Amino acid sequence: MLSQFTYSREPAMAAPSPAGSPVPSPPPRSEVKSRPGPWTRLRAALVGLGFIGLLVGGGAWFHLRAEEPPPAAPDPVPVAVTRVQQEPGYVVETRYAGRLEPARSTALAFERGGTVTTVRVDEGDAVDAGDVIARLDTDRLRAERDQLLARRAETTAQLEIARLDQQRIARLHAAGHASAEADDEARLEVRRLEAAVATLEAGLRAIDVDLRKSELRAPYDGTVAARHLDEGAVASAGTPVLDLLESTTRRARIGVPPDVAETLQPGEGHTLLSGASSLSATLLALRPDLSGGTRTVEAIFDVAADSAPPYGELVELVHARRIQASGFWVPLAALTEAERGLWALLTLHGEPGARRVVREAVEVLHVRDEQAYVRGTLRSGTAVVTAGPHRLVPGQPVSVVASDG
Repeated sequence: MLSQFTYSREPAMAAPSPAGSPVPSPPPRSEVKSRPGPWTRLRAALVGLGFIGLLVGGGAWFHLRAEEPPPAAPDPVPVAVTRVQQEPGYVVETRYAGRLEPARSTALAFERGGTVTTVRVDEGDAVDAGDVIARLDTDRLRAERDQLLARRAETTAQLEIARLDQQRIARLHAAGHASAEADDEARLEVRRLEAAVATLEAGLRAIDVDLRKSELRAPYDGTVAARHLDEGAVASAGTPVLDLLESTTRRARIGVPPDVAETLQPGEGHTLLSGASSLSATLLALRPDLSGGTRTVEAIFDVAADSAPPYGELVELVHARRIQASGFWVPLAALTEAERGLWALLTLHGEPGARRVVREAVEVLHVRDEQAYVRGTLRSGTAVVTAGPHRLVPGQPVSVVASDG
């Protein structure tokens, strides 16, 4: 192992000066100069060579990069577009729900009590107006009617005799052979018997009415909704036997806000929706009061019975209201979310073959089905990317593969 030594050259001892002059002292140690060793010089040489090599290599690399051809431009991305047109406004459709109900619904019952002997219909059966659908036992009524007929025949015979007697007494009284009292009694007896006959005839008519009331008839064309009594049941007056729903006329009762009710006029035609079906209807009337639960006005519609859904089905009134606001209809798939509650569309600018994407900020005013009504910096005829805006960036070249409009 080599060592590094530091040495100094000391001057030779001078001879003593004559006459006893002082001898000069050696220089201080700090003034002695050190010399670098061989390893220090070697290390410095290597660092210098490395730096020079780095400069030479970097220059060569930049020279080679400068000679490489520039990268090829990316191929335009194919997109589908639609050309938007400015509209003066849009229509807002609001739906109000209600139920379909029969125009008339009746719980049929007998006006008098008795035993039910016949029920001719069942639930779901259709009946015509005037059809007999149920009967009560009428044996007692018919017996009473026969009794009154016999009493009327007896009283009629007595009346005939009384009339003959009254005629004879009247002749005798005129000849002076009968008193006026006898004549009056004969005449009043005829009137009494006539009144008795009239009473019996009224009793017969009352029994005939009860006999008719013992038959339950359909008051209108309809369908039996429910059957409450069967044969053999003893029904009191007013006990429901059948529930009948009118089948020729149907009604829809729909609650609408008061401001909407002011725009409706009785007699106007409307279209009601029931699922996927459309029903033709005519507004009959608007109730003058508000519903306590919903604070709405009930609108009553007359619905055509042809192919109408069952009673109780939900139906909807579609009310259209036009909003004046300039804008454009665009597909929902073309929108992307932007800042501060706005949305963005990607539009195309440039000449054919050199089209690029530009981002436009818009405000959504209304959404209907798969379309949005927006306003912003668009112009009529602007090409809007209809789908896949997330895969594009502003300034990116694109090519149109499909155009709607």
